[in-house]
Amino acid sequence: MKRIKGLISGFLILTMMITVIGCGQKNNDNTPSGSNTAVENQDNNNDASNDTNEQDTSEQDANDNTTEEEANELSGEVKVGGSTSVEKVAKLCAEEFMARNVNVTINYDATGSGSGVENAHSGTYQVGCASRNIKDSEKDYGLEEVVICYDGVAPVIHPENPVNDLSKDQLKQIFTGEVKNWKEFGGNDAPIVVFSRDDSSGTRETFDKACGFHGELVNDAMIQGSNSDMQSSVAENPNSIGYVSFAYINDSIKPLTVSGVDANNANVQTGDYTISRPFLMIYHEENMSEEAHAYINFILSDAGQEIVAQKHIPVK
Repeated sequence: MKRIKGLISGFLILTMMITVIGCGQKNNDNTPSGSNTAVENQDNNNDASNDTNEQDTSEQDANDNTTEEEANELSGEVKVGGSTSVEKVAKLCAEEFMARNVNVTINYDATGSGSGVENAHSGTYQVGCASRNIKDSEKDYGLEEVVICYDGVAPVIHPENPVNDLSKDQLKQIFTGEVKNWKEFGGNDAPIVVFSRDDSSGTRETFDKACGFHGELVNDAMIQGSNSDMQSSVAENPNSIGYVSFAYINDSIKPLTVSGVDANNANVQTGDYTISRPFLMIYHEENMSEEAHAYINFILSDAGQEIVAQKHIPVK
């Protein structure tokens, strides 16, 4: 009997051992399977991440392309014109604007500030330009006004003329014909040759008003059509005097100080030099195109004002 019981106990122990070994083997078989699943999940996550990155890149490319397309959506002609003083800065800004918007053409017609106002009102120009404030008689037109920069006007003479400084009152005496010889101001014994601009000129309007006279110009003054004409005429005549926008001052002419104050941008900004004016772009909203608005906005942008600052006083 004892032997039988021993055999039964041994059999039970053996059975338990086989069961334990079998379970262990089953767990071992499952472990690699679970590990492979984790790796597969990681691979799937990487694939999903790559897909997401590719999608982000595609969206970024699409955004870049959209921006470029939007920049090239502007097209057509913008008609601008008026002041010969504004002409230089308007054209410089137009060149950069057209480089950025290759389907836009901007044409500038230099006809004078008066024409700039009239043609903006009539619709001949989408954008008119004036190198002076709008007159009371023009305010009834109801034009929109945008100041794009500020400028000074300098009295200029031939470089060989020994005179260096005149007061506003002395300038008035010269341009009204009260004084006709340079020796009255310490210069050579020579007649003063007066150059001026026509009535539509914003430069003339600014100069005459600042010096205290208007409509009293000496009869034999020789009228010049633009700042560049004035510059070249004064440069060719040793006894001449005229006035130009600061942008037209070069070595061929000599700017005078006015009551000891140099004609430069810094002195205009401080208010020490008072023969100065705003540069305006003016328009009727109904005549404006998207391209015309974009052009003005570019001039007022940081990039546009950097161009302005090369010759004039920026608005910001």
